[in-house]
Amino acid sequence: IAITPFFNYDSRRCKKCKTGAEVCMKKPTIIIVGNEANGISEDVQKMCQCVKIPILGKAESLNAGVAAAILMYELVRQRS
Repeated sequence: IAITPFFNYDSRRCKKCKTGAEVCMKKPTIIIVGNEANGISEDVQKMCQCVKIPILGKAESLNAGVAAAILMYELVRQRS
């Protein structure tokens, strides 16, 4: 499973997009992180499971490091 936080991608358009808690990360998992400006190439996106990170409040997005840390925490939580 490849899991990716999309920074240049509107997750509301993706019907397959799930939260990290909804995706099984007990199997071998790759977390692919693009930068905030350009995100991840379309070719790579096509191979990935879209994961959305719910954000409360007025923030519109997370930076790449924060998004990666949240997904790594979820991966460790699921495997513990």
